[in-house]
Amino acid sequence: MKRAFITGISGFAGSHLAEFLLQKKYIVGGTFIETNTIKNVKGIRKDIELYKCDVRNFLRVSSLLKIYKPDEIYHLAGIASIPGSLRMPGFTYEVNFNGTFNLLDAARRYCENAKILYVGSAHEYGNVDRNALPVKESHPLDPETPYGASKAAGEMLAHQFLNSYQMKIYLVRPFNHIGPRQSPDFAVSNFARQIIEVLNCKGTPLINVGNLGVYRDITDVMDVVRAYWLIMQKGKSGEVYNVCSGRAVRLRNILNELISITKRKISVKVDKKLLRKTDMPKFYGDNKKLRAIGWAPDIKLKKTLSDILRWWMSSVKKS
Repeated sequence: MKRAFITGISGFAGSHLAEFLLQKKYIVGGTFIETNTIKNVKGIRKDIELYKCDVRNFLRVSSLLKIYKPDEIYHLAGIASIPGSLRMPGFTYEVNFNGTFNLLDAARRYCENAKILYVGSAHEYGNVDRNALPVKESHPLDPETPYGASKAAGEMLAHQFLNSYQMKIYLVRPFNHIGPRQSPDFAVSNFARQIIEVLNCKGTPLINVGNLGVYRDITDVMDVVRAYWLIMQKGKSGEVYNVCSGRAVRLRNILNELISITKRKISVKVDKKLLRKTDMPKFYGDNKKLRAIGWAPDIKLKKTLSDILRWWMSSVKKS
């Protein structure tokens, strides 16, 4: 049986990836940093190996890889919040860049034959002109936030390790992905949480939102983790793959669909505090390279949104 190691296994995408790999009959282990995130893997807790580890700690990362000896490493641990990265740029670079260096250097020393997936971000592209859409992997990187820049820097680091030490490293730039267990810091999850909260209250059915006029490339998280795995099996080391649906959906349409699923009348108020100074009107990616190795998005948006609402319904009841 293959052994997979996931940094950030108890996070949003990491927990779904762990479930997917277990279905593929992998032995699965990985790292977590915050104890409260373990709830994301409670359904598979007995089937995986969990290790508390801050990826900034080289000795800890090294000791885990030396003992675990993975065949595949999925590097998902990191700071993913755009506002958070703007508030704490230094911390963002420490985790996203230094943490990536620690993982790659430890892998070079103790499991040099392992395949490694470096998870970057579509935010590496920065503000893309409308005429350049859908954005291809060959598009110049011009990140606008510490998060995007730290991911781009980590990607360059991965290229260096690949070139210097002939390591097997695969690179992805995921666009927006959504699903159960996602933090309410992200728009669609936030909409769903607010909807469930107002449905459970007797007060005015009103939710607060930011800019609903933007169009974004959105994929179900289970389609995304399936892409990660497929790239490790059939992709080319050193290549970058956009992980995206290849189409843009208006955020207002997503909110309307969420509300329609509940069959309740809910009012919407634009909160100026939630508006960003710069927000691309439309942003979506080209996924031809990913499709060429046999991937295509499979889960319909309505099902994804229903899954998110059901998860928040359960979560709000428990809290």
